[in-house]
Amino acid sequence: MDLRFRVLDPERASALLHPSSRATLIHEPTGKVLSVASSKLGNLRQSTSNPERGREYFILFRNFAGLVVPGDRVTFVAGACSIEGLEVE
Repeated sequence: MDLRFRVLDPERASALLHPSSRATLIHEPTGKVLSVASSKLGNLRQSTSNPERGREYFILFRNFAGLVVPGDRVTFVAGACSIEGLEVE
């Protein structure tokens, strides 16, 4: 599952994109937690301590067994940030 977002406020976005920040998605209907996908090269997410205004970043999450489908709602959590009610397209 691909989460993309554009940085509007680099200061606030730094908490989301910091390399030590753990990111997860919570499937709201079931409460199941989706982790960041990984490969031999490491986690499949962009991270930086200096995000750029206007730049788009991505994080790939594992959608085990197709749990999340279009129209579902998820909550994005990274560090101390939590964004609820995101609709999956």
